[in-house]
Amino acid sequence: MSRIPLRRLEVLVTVVEKGSFRACAEALDLSPAAVSNQIQQLEQELRACLFVRHRGRVCGLTDYGKKAFTEAKAFLGHADKFTAEMAPAPARELL
Repeated sequence: MSRIPLRRLEVLVTVVEKGSFRACAEALDLSPAAVSNQIQQLEQELRACLFVRHRGRVCGLTDYGKKAFTEAKAFLGHADKFTAEMAPAPARELL
């Protein structure tokens, strides 16, 4: 499996937290189509459905989607913590 871009995980977490693809798109300044594309790519990379769909509409998360959301949220939290703790580097440590 290839590495999944952080942006894709951010889109997943934002869709779940905001409750819709449209609200996610507004929050991340993306088009709804771009959000949908990111989720489709993530599902392809994971080879699993993350959302329950009914008549083309997202109705909730699958069990796998719930786990993916939990892990993605934790991972993004670690990435944010890393960024906060490591930047900016003191001038004496720059190469």
